[in-house]
Formats: sequence, structure tokens, C-alpha cells
Amino acid sequence: MKPTFTKKVAPILAVTLLLGSIWVSPALAEENSIANTLTSLSQLKMSELPKDPAERLGGVDRYETAAQIAEAGWADNSSDYAVLSAGMDENLVDALTAAPLAHLRKAPILLTEGDTLNSYTEKELKRLGVKTVYVTSGSGVIKSSVLDTLENGLGLKVVPLGGQDRFETSLNIAKELGSFDQVIVSTAYNNADALSVAAIAASQGIPIFLSEADQLPQSVKEYLKTKQIKQSYVLGGEGALSSVVEQALTNPKRLGGSDRFGTNVKIIEAFAGVIQGKKLYLASGNDNNLVDALAGSSLASQTSSAIFLIDNQTLPAGTRDFIKTNFFPIVPADLVALGGKPVVPDQVLEDMSSMALYAQDGAMVGSAQANLPEILNDNGVVTGNNVTVNGLSTPYNLYIEGNNVTLKNVTVQGGIIINPGAQGEIRMDNVKAKSILVLSGGPDGIQIANSEIATLIVESTSQVGVTVTTGTTIENTVASAQATLDASGGSFGKVVISKLAQTEPNIELQGTFDDQGVAVVEGVVTNTSPNRIPVLYVVSLNPEQKVELKGNYDQIVVVTPSNVTFNEGSAIKMIANKDANLTVDSSIVLEGITRQ
Repeated sequence: MKPTFTKKVAPILAVTLLLGSIWVSPALAEENSIANTLTSLSQLKMSELPKDPAERLGGVDRYETAAQIAEAGWADNSSDYAVLSAGMDENLVDALTAAPLAHLRKAPILLTEGDTLNSYTEKELKRLGVKTVYVTSGSGVIKSSVLDTLENGLGLKVVPLGGQDRFETSLNIAKELGSFDQVIVSTAYNNADALSVAAIAASQGIPIFLSEADQLPQSVKEYLKTKQIKQSYVLGGEGALSSVVEQALTNPKRLGGSDRFGTNVKIIEAFAGVIQGKKLYLASGNDNNLVDALAGSSLASQTSSAIFLIDNQTLPAGTRDFIKTNFFPIVPADLVALGGKPVVPDQVLEDMSSMALYAQDGAMVGSAQANLPEILNDNGVVTGNNVTVNGLSTPYNLYIEGNNVTLKNVTVQGGIIINPGAQGEIRMDNVKAKSILVLSGGPDGIQIANSEIATLIVESTSQVGVTVTTGTTIENTVASAQATLDASGGSFGKVVISKLAQTEPNIELQGTFDDQGVAVVEGVVTNTSPNRIPVLYVVSLNPEQKVELKGNYDQIVVVTPSNVTFNEGSAIKMIANKDANLTVDSSIVLEGITRQ
């Protein structure tokens, strides 16, 4: 399941590009994952969510579980390659770094005992028609009897990757990957950290190296000198890998939490921009069951998905908060449990996909006392019409699909998604939210009063109107597709007009936009207010993007080479431009043009 807009868009807005006194975020128009996320959300109907159950890949033991994972990911009975790991806990370290190689070779990761080739694994190798097996442990762990069965019994080519120690093994695996410009370094004595990143590293082709706590192995140092490394990731706190290890790497970034589960979340948070999969995988984070995450990493990497670790059959509070906030909505069909019910209980899956549903028309939700709001410790979904939500607080998200819904005295620490349809109306009064995403609504559909919003994103295929009145402050607004922004006493803050999904922006501005200006990447912008907009910045990402302006402006600042048309009836005091292609109608009142 992809991260929702709260994870994908808001951070991009926060990282603005400063061009003198100009702020914009060019990444907005180039972030395909945002477009995909918005398109997916706009097509979503919470009332029509699939009812399919969660998927479970778990056998009678770890060996059958790995075989079931392979069968699920390679159902076409075809894989020329497989990675074979020792299934014993004490030898799991040898295969910690194997996921990127498995992904490169489109290979499953299978397990075996040390003395005899496991029967589930042998059966799976035959089903897949494997020709080459990478063995991640040396002959001291996976004995010659197993190798003999592979080579002479099954007629397979065996590629040994095991080194003299775990550090050399990780280096041998990395050498099989070819070129790369990013590296991940994990402690060799905490399997969980490497397994937290394995699926993500695999999908991105990033090798994982193992290290001592206080010194990067010399062999790894020398090998990395032969590469043009741009980014290094150090997993865990300084107790796992010291600052000495960090300083030995190029452009290091540490990803560590208070424990292995916190580190798991930090890793997934850091790589949120590349997580594209429709599935969320769950595996045990306890030492005696980590092997399931190893086997699942190659499968999860196929769809650029993440693996979350659970603690003693429960979902850690920090992990739950992160998932509930950033991966919404989740339905059971989005979830894959790696391991049997004793390892990943059904209750964990149910908790991850739970949400509070308000489907009754005319319902009154919340608390009558504004200073004592009802606390909703879950995501909320309103599908009923004429619903009033008054006095409610949630640390997660709120999705509004019903028409004529009122939100009053509501605090949402995640995001509010508004999707009531082309004629829908939503009223907000005294609402605080990290983000609001408007996917649909009527011409006068969204009314916001006395509210504080960090980020507003308007992406609607129908003409939706958003009005902010006195007492409303919004820090950042991104307007895309078709919308009217009416600043009738309130503030939209920094406004960026840019195509995010499929529809070219056609934005009408009403009211007063004199606080921080407007930046346009592409699209049609019409100022219908008698008030001039003091300054409008044109920041196209390439000259092919077209900007069409109508209405009255004091100053147009063309920051990047752009294709700008000024339509009939516009009045502009000054145009300051940089290598712009300007089309100016003869009727336009224009006081001056300057070249910068």
C-alpha cells in the first residue's frame, strides 16, 4: 500500500527551493508517485472497499514458510535462480544482505538445514526449474552433502558466496550486484536492522554491508573506494554502529530508533518516496522468528513494498501510529503476514486495517463539550450524508465521503481527505489539521472558517470551490486541476499552482492574496477579484509547460525560462522575466518589462 498524501506531499512542500525572495517546490510537478497516489485516492470509494481477507504465507515451520513465499511470488513455475540460506538462527547473519542479489536475479530466498537439503526447499527448486543457486554460507554451515545434492542430485550450478566471516560474505554478495552509488551499512550483530531495510534495498539495487560496531571492515573500505558513492545509510544508533563507522562513509545518513522496531519505522520513513507497492508485509521482529522476514524480503521487493516488524505478537505503538497515519486507507486485502498465526496473530492484522465508520445519515458524532473532545484512536471514515462531527480529536486521518458534512471543533493530527462528489458540500469551523486533500466538491463546496491548516491540496476533476473566511490560516496551498480559491478574509498562505495528477490546472482566484504571493508552474490562472495580486511568480520546470494569466497583477516575476500568455483584459504593472517567451495581448495595460 502506498503512503498517502500526508506522507508523500507534505514533506515536499516543507522542503522549498529558495530563489532569492522566491519560494516554490519544483519537485511537486515531477513527483510521479504523488500523481499516482492522488489518482488512486480520487478513484477510491470507502463505501466500496474490497472485502477480501488478509493474505498469510506461513507453513508448519520456517522452511515451508519460505517455500510458500516463493510459491506466492513465483506462481508461474519459472525462476532460473534461487538464493539458498541456512535456516538456523545462529547462521541467519550470512544471508542478511542477500535480498538485493535475489531481486536482481528475480530469485526467491529459500532455506535449508546444514546437513541435508530441506524437503520443502528441494520440492520448490524443482517446481521453479531453477538452474543456478547462490549459497550464502560456507561449507562449515551448509555442508558438502547439501551442495552435492544440489549439483549432482538436481543438476544445478552452485555459486558459493560464503566468506571467511560474515563481513566477507556481505562483500561477496555486493560484488555480484555490479554498479551502484548508494550503500547501506548495518551491524553484524543485530539481524533485525538489516532485515528492516532488506526489501527496500533490494528494490533500489542498494547493497547492504555488515560492520563491527566501532570499525568499518578494511575490506569494505577498500572496495567502496572503487565506487562513486553518493549516499550512505547507517542503520541503528551509535550503540550499534559508532560515529567512527559513520565517518568512514561518504555522505552518511543515520537511520536509528530507540530499539529495533523504532529503527524499522525510521528506515521505512526515510525511504517512503520509493515505496510503491500495494501491499504491506508484516513479520516477527524477534530473534527466533526473523527468518520469515528474510524469506519475504525478495517477494516484497518485487512491488517496492515495505516489511514492518512486530514485537512478541503485538504491533508496537510507534509502528501502529506510523502505519495508521501514513498508510491510509488499509483494508485486509492490502496485508501479507509472513509466518503463521503464532508469529503474526490475526489480531495484529485486524488492528492495522481497522477504522471507525460513520455511515448513518444525519448522525451526530463527537462530544458536546468543545474543551473535552472525544478521542478517536483510529482513522475515521464518514460515508453518511448530513453528518455533524463536533468535538472530535484523532492522531490519524479523517476521510469524508458523505455530502453536507459539518466538522466543528475537530483536531486531526494526520490528514483530512474530502471527496463528497461533484456537487458535495463540506463545512469546517475551528478545525486543526496537518493536511487537507480536496478530491471533489461543488462550486461552493468547501467552506473553512476559524481553522488552522498546515497544507491544503486541491486536486479535483470537477470545478470545486474552496472559501477561507476570517480566522482561517493555511501555511501552504497547492492548487491543481479545477478550483476556485476564495480568500474572503482568511489566508491560503503560500500558493503553488501545479499539475499533480492528470488534469491541467485551471484556477480562479478571488479575494485578497497579498500576504505571500502566488507561484505558478503551469496552467491557467484567473484573478477575478478587483484587487490586484501584488506578485505572481512563474516557475515552469521546462519551457514546454504553458502558463496562461488573466486578471490584474502588480508584478509578474518569471523566474525560469517559461512560456507565458497574458490574456485580453489583464492589467499588469511590471513583468520581470528571465528568458521567457511572452505573448501579450494588445489590450493589456502594461507599465514596463525588465530583463534580469
